[in-house]
Amino acid sequence: MVGTSIMTKSPKTSAGYSQTALSVKRPTSEILLVYRLLRSLDKAVGEHLFSKDKREYVYSLSIVMISGSDKREEEYIYDIARNQYDARKIFRLLSENTVTPCAVYEVLDDYLASM
Repeated sequence: MVGTSIMTKSPKTSAGYSQTALSVKRPTSEILLVYRLLRSLDKAVGEHLFSKDKREYVYSLSIVMISGSDKREEEYIYDIARNQYDARKIFRLLSENTVTPCAVYEVLDDYLASM
């Protein structure tokens, strides 16, 4: 299995989020998995807070699986954590265990039940 995991911080995109981590895995020659950890301002709190220390962030996760030439499966999970430590812990759990989009909710349910 070929795997690359990069923890990086990218500039804010036009969609209002920044990518904080990226992991790309190829468990077989036919399958490519891409995991992205995203950070955005909490919309419930509002973007009117200009002081950087008062802003609240939401961490979200995107998992994309491409198999073959035309099959694509994708899951986007908004608000998996409210702090960077917990978000990266969940990100590592999913990416290191090669969790696919169709299994992500079951794995997260088990993880949260064990806390």
